[in-house]
Amino acid sequence: MPYGSYCTQIGPDGQGAMRCGPACVASVLLDDGWQSDPWQLTLQLEAQSDPQGDGTTSADLIRLANANGLDGRLWYGWPEADAALLAGEAVLVLCDNRYLTPRTYPPGASWEALHWVRCVVHSQRDDMLYLYDPLTYGAQLWGPPYQGPVASTVDGCTAAIQATAWPESGVILTSRLGHDLNAR
Repeated sequence: MPYGSYCTQIGPDGQGAMRCGPACVASVLLDDGWQSDPWQLTLQLEAQSDPQGDGTTSADLIRLANANGLDGRLWYGWPEADAALLAGEAVLVLCDNRYLTPRTYPPGASWEALHWVRCVVHSQRDDMLYLYDPLTYGAQLWGPPYQGPVASTVDGCTAAIQATAWPESGVILTSRLGHDLNAR
């Protein structure tokens, strides 16, 4: 695949707005075989969604995914998410990123909100999660910014999920084409 499946919500101007949900769905679409520039796909999906004052809801993401060839449903606990990952489904996590530990961006009001991330691996061996966090855009001394998976503890991610006011933990997306959305 010529494009990677990590999608950022941070634009060239350094602003991220409320693009985390569309960025996560864009990441899944790339893993479903879409051929597109990740940033352009994120902007396209942002234009298709209608986030309200608090951003994109689970229902918004399911509608967005359905309109673009994916099926979606809510998930409520890690056993559901683990089964989905093993089945090749994409797991999007709704969290309060103030509690997401560790995280790759600084504390501060402009970085703290309800936030969508994509869980790509749950390692039972070391109780870690590997996430695509659309806010990860770390400077590297030797070249382009790092954009890719970051590690979080299951406890840290669970605390971040529980800090939201929503009963669901996030959204699971399934390929209508039968693709394994976690085959990297």
